Parts: sequence; C-alpha cells; structure tokens
Amino acid sequence: MMESLGIRLKRLRKDKGLTQVELGKLSGVTGVTIGYWEKDLNEPGSKALSKLAQALGTTESYLLYGVSSPELSFVQSTSGTKIPYLSWGEAISFLILKGEKTMGNVDRITTFFDVEEGDFAVSMPDDTMHNPSGSPSIPVGATVILRPGESYKNGSIVAVIVPDPLKNEPSMTIKKLVIDGKLVYLSPLNPRYQSSLLTPECKIVAVAKGVQFNL
Repeated sequence: MMESLGIRLKRLRKDKGLTQVELGKLSGVTGVTIGYWEKDLNEPGSKALSKLAQALGTTESYLLYGVSSPELSFVQSTSGTKIPYLSWGEAISFLILKGEKTMGNVDRITTFFDVEEGDFAVSMPDDTMHNPSGSPSIPVGATVILRPGESYKNGSIVAVIVPDPLKNEPSMTIKKLVIDGKLVYLSPLNPRYQSSLLTPECKIVAVAKGVQFNL
C-alpha cells in the first residue's frame, strides 16, 4: 500500500519525538491542523508545506510524493489530478442524471488525493460540518471531494439528495452517517445543529473521500 502524505507526516513527526502541538508551533499552525493532515482529511498549502519540511528535516517533495528528488519540488501545480469542481446545482443535476449526463465544460480543480474517474469536488456552503472539538471537520468554504456510488458504512461522510417541498425540487446535504440498529441518521459535526432521520425519500449518492482548503 502506497504511503500517503499523512502517513509520512505522522511517521516523521514521531521520529523527531514531536507532539502534534509542538510540530504545529514550528510550522505556524495548530495541533488540530496537524491532526487533519495526518489523517489525510486535507492538505497543507505551499507555505505550510515548506515550514513542515524544514521542521522535520526533509523536503517538500518527499512529504508530497515520498521521493526526495529536487526536480519534484516545483511540480505541485502540474502533478496533481484535475477533477470537476461543481456548484451544488451542477452536482445535484449530475448525480440525479448520472449515466445520462456527462460533465463537460465545467470548472476543474487540482487535487493530490487518490481520485478515480467520476470523482468531483464541491465547496462546503455552511458550518454544519465544522467540528469545534477537532477532527474530522469540514469548515465553510472547504473543498469536499465526492465519489458517487461508493459503498458507505456507519461513520461515513456522505452526500445525500433530499426532497425540498418548499422549492419543489431536490437539494443536497453533506452529513455524517450514523447507523443505530434499524435507524439511520444524518448527523452534523457541529453540535449547534440537530441530527435528522434518513427517510426513504432521501438518497445517499456519494461518499466524501477528502477535504482540502487554503490556510
């Protein structure tokens, strides 16, 4: 199994005998942010990546790709994979019409996550998935990478198409899936919001595979 950025980061941190908080101070971020990166929930930006490499005594290219070749240090913008970056309306249309409609002339975004054909990204529009207690967390404006048709389980972060009787059209939400016996709930990570029961009218259409945002 290929090592991810998060696995390499955690291993190097432990080799240095640093806690997440200590590495965060050396890198100009919080310990919580280091935790996000180690779990591959998002990725450091270029400035943070440079500070991480310096603090850990390694190179940016090693953190990103697992190799120390210096020529890789300047290919960040071209070596990633471009995937569709959809508005919520475009995402809903694509997911409902999947198999009948393809994504053509749409915006695209570069990601370094391990993506597959059909994966796409959306921007988190609200703070329902912002977890003030730590990780996982999806803050407002974060880019969420979704994989349609992926199998899900208890604890998965999923995209769900839900009916909207007020607008007489479907809407989409991203929530944590909580399975409690025969009952299934859509749970926000922000405790300010309440969980809701997954009803037969709702359809799980994709699973979140990663989150990335700029610091």
